[in-house]
Amino acid sequence: GTRALVEAYAKDQDLFFKEYAVAHKKLSELGVTWSGADLEKAVRAKLVELYREKPCMPIMVRLAWHDAGTYDKDTKTGGANASIRFEPESTHGANAGLKIARDLLEPIKAACPEISYADLYQLASVQA
Repeated sequence: GTRALVEAYAKDQDLFFKEYAVAHKKLSELGVTWSGADLEKAVRAKLVELYREKPCMPIMVRLAWHDAGTYDKDTKTGGANASIRFEPESTHGANAGLKIARDLLEPIKAACPEISYADLYQLASVQA
């Protein structure tokens, strides 16, 4: 799973950068733009506001961790892609309670629709 991937990247940083470049190229070909500094700043500000109103940082870290944990090394699918929003991940017992975190992030997603759910979940963890 994720641990094996992290260990592989820890042993071979060139592998990480090679696979990152491939993923970046694919996203670019799909039309993703990379001028998101203002978007990131806006989302971070909204996350800070949320965390001041409701100190929910631990569940945000858990949300991001569990979303990333869907990676399947055999099929090379899953990972931090927000698939945790959908069944079977959303209803898996290990993910119990994470709907709370997803629901808390919905107003931020609505206010900043340009951010993907995957990026929002990961940024919520980073900001926490």
